[in-house]
Amino acid sequence: MASSSSSANPAGQIQLSPQLMPIECTLDQMEVIVLDNGSGSIKVGFCGEDMPRGVFPNAMGLVKEEPKEEDHDANAPLKVHTFFGDEALQQVADAGARGELKYPLKRGAIVDRDVLERTWEHALHSVLHVEWEDLKVLVADSPANAMGAMSLGSSLTAVLGRAGADVPGTS
Repeated sequence: MASSSSSANPAGQIQLSPQLMPIECTLDQMEVIVLDNGSGSIKVGFCGEDMPRGVFPNAMGLVKEEPKEEDHDANAPLKVHTFFGDEALQQVADAGARGELKYPLKRGAIVDRDVLERTWEHALHSVLHVEWEDLKVLVADSPANAMGAMSLGSSLTAVLGRAGADVPGTS
C-alpha cells in the first residue's frame, strides 16, 4: 500500500498526494461553526480549533415544578423547566417522576426533531455564545446516513431560519 505524504507550498496550499487536487482554505476559520451531532453526545466549536468548545450529552430534560402547598388551584398546569446535557441528566435524576429525558437521535437517525432543534439552539447560543446569523455552520453526519443528512440540513435551516439567517445549500 502506498503512503501519502503531505507538503505545503509557498501559496498556502496543502497537497496530500500528486493524484489529489490541492486544498486551499479561503474562509476565516472563526467564521465556521462545527456541529458534530452524535446519538450519545454533541460536540460544538469552531473550524480550525484543536478541540470543540463544548461536548455534552445529546439530551434534553424536562422537569415539572413541584406543586406548592399554598397553591389553591389543583388543576393549574405545573411550570416545566428545560435543561440540556449533563444538567438535564442530573435534574431529571433528582426530579424522579416529575422529570423526563428526551433524546433527539437514535443510532444516528432523528427521532425527535423538536428536541434536536432546541439542543442546537442551546449549543449555538448558550455554549458558543455567538450571534450565529452571520456564520457558516458545518454539520457532521454519519456517511451511512444519507437520508439523515437531508433531515439534519432541514433541521438546521429551521433553527437558523428562526434567527433570520440565510442557510445556503439546505433547501
